[in-house]
Amino acid sequence: MKFSNWIAKTFLISTFCSAVMMSCDSDSDNDIINDDTSVIEGKYIPADSTDLVSTDQMADSVLTDEAVDLAEDEVLVNGEAVKVDFWIEPEMVYLKASDHPELNKPGLVMAFRPSESPRGRLVMNGWKGTRDEPITILNKDQVLVASSEQGKHALWFTECEYIRVRGDGNPLYEYGIHIVESGSSGMSFDQNTTGIEVAYTEIENTSFAGILAKTDNASGWVMRDVHLHHNHIHNTHGEGMYIGQTSVDNAHKIENLYVNHNLIHDTGWDLFQIANVHGDVHIFNNTFVNGGLEEEPMQDQGFQIGDWSQADCYNNIISNTNSRFLFVKGGHDTNIYNNYFSSTKQADAIFIKTEKKLDPSAELKIHDNWFRDYNRELFWSMVGDHEVIIEGNKYSPNNDDSDFIVYSGPASEENHTVTNNEQMSLPAIELDEDYNIKSGSYYDGYDLGYMANESHDKRMY
Repeated sequence: MKFSNWIAKTFLISTFCSAVMMSCDSDSDNDIINDDTSVIEGKYIPADSTDLVSTDQMADSVLTDEAVDLAEDEVLVNGEAVKVDFWIEPEMVYLKASDHPELNKPGLVMAFRPSESPRGRLVMNGWKGTRDEPITILNKDQVLVASSEQGKHALWFTECEYIRVRGDGNPLYEYGIHIVESGSSGMSFDQNTTGIEVAYTEIENTSFAGILAKTDNASGWVMRDVHLHHNHIHNTHGEGMYIGQTSVDNAHKIENLYVNHNLIHDTGWDLFQIANVHGDVHIFNNTFVNGGLEEEPMQDQGFQIGDWSQADCYNNIISNTNSRFLFVKGGHDTNIYNNYFSSTKQADAIFIKTEKKLDPSAELKIHDNWFRDYNRELFWSMVGDHEVIIEGNKYSPNNDDSDFIVYSGPASEENHTVTNNEQMSLPAIELDEDYNIKSGSYYDGYDLGYMANESHDKRMY
């Protein structure tokens, strides 16, 4: 199935309730692969677009036409058929745990009731699972969510603990939960929500971010165990994923974060950003393409690691951003390796800086990556408070005047180790219609991107 053939806005017609689902094979010209520049150009669809629906088109997300051996009241949880404890009806907008005390318990399985048309937004408040027994929300058939109310998130979680939203409740659908429009973010986890998993969902046409996970001005509180994987996010006005409060002033800490095997493309602002994350932090095997389409200054980057952060970032593809590939100002141990970065339109390619709440013993290591198609210096460093190691990278600027590294402010050669980096002619990455690396091409075999390295898929819980 080709992502470029997915229908951006679809309703399910009444025959969808049958056991066999039709697929749409029509070609789309929304995504054009340009193998010469590694740029994937996408037609931007505003969130207020009136071209939302065609009732004679079906959502092209069917994985198999085989019958599914599930009873009417069952869904799949981790591959096993499980009875649904509570059905979320299409007309439900607010689901407060205090109104259902008999249900609010670890291990609860909730599912969206199948419907013939998209449901509106849903607010979940006060639902509390545990790390070992989270509360799970799944699809039975594919559920579409269309919420255009300005300033309101489509799926909104407040004061919840250990809650997971998964679109793999039925193996017929790759992304069984599909947010087709939101007046704010596609999903938001705020007001002291912690213990989050989001997987196998598609989110598009949001007025703000695809996924938002933070509680503003909650200093002293800790959000724990956030796992975002196997999601497809595209055509957002804001960021693809926005995790943690950007400023450290009054910000809470996030402990333990896994972001893996996600496809994010065509975002108005940054493709991906994190801040204030600590502990076991892994960002790996994601594909981030076409960021900063609205060209908003300082909001148009590929990958941002914000203040008071540490992370291991590897096996990612970051391509085609309006400004820099990478912005790092974490001040804590950060290891960035085996990533492909390409095609920034302006500014330095990578900006590294130490700001607040830094660890003087921290090490920032950027090694064994590929960098190509950038205009100015590759690295602009303002780090003067801890060690920076830049080694084993391959790089290919698009002009002869580009410096490898420029030191500014407190930065100097004394706290930077720059070794074994090689300037060479690097080809653009070759991606197919599914945003996968073409078999046999230059970067094939390096475990890059959202569909690679599945056998090493780390799971948080």
